[in-house]
Amino acid sequence: MLDIQKIYRDTYSELKKMGIPVNEAEVVLRPFTEVTGKCRTNLDGTFTISIMKKLAVNDKYDCVRCTMAHELLHTCKDTCNHDAKWREYAGIAEENGHYGLFEMYTYNDVHGTDYPPIKRVICENCSLAGNLVVPCDDQPVKCPWCRREMKSVPVDSK
Repeated sequence: MLDIQKIYRDTYSELKKMGIPVNEAEVVLRPFTEVTGKCRTNLDGTFTISIMKKLAVNDKYDCVRCTMAHELLHTCKDTCNHDAKWREYAGIAEENGHYGLFEMYTYNDVHGTDYPPIKRVICENCSLAGNLVVPCDDQPVKCPWCRREMKSVPVDSK
C-alpha cells in the first residue's frame, strides 16, 4: 500500500515551492467508489482531504499524486468550484509538476483494467478532458468539475 502521508508531504512541498498558497490538511483514506478524492473545510477552518482507499491499496501512485495535488489546490482561497483561481493554480502546477490535473482518470486507471477507449470528451468550460472506457449509453457526459455537458471528440485527440 502507498504511503499516503508521504505523498501528501511531497505534493504539499512541491506546490508551496511553486508559490501556490496551499494550506495544510489532514489526509484520510475513504472507501469511495465514485470519486477519487474530496477536500472539506472543517468548522474550525482546517481542511480534510479524503482519498479513495482503493488507489492507495492498489499502488496507483500517479492517481494518488494527481488527486492529492487537485485537492490541495482546493485549500487555497477562492478555489471552491474549479473556478478561474483554481484553474490558474492548476496551470502553474501542471507547468512545473506534471500532475495530470486536466486529464480525467479512467475506469482503467482506478481499477487496473485495460479496456480500449470508446470516446474522448473535453469540457469547453474548464478544460478537463479524458477518455471514456466504459459504455455510457450515448447519454451526455457531464463534467465532474463544472457539471456542464462535455463535447465528444475523436479518441486520439488531445
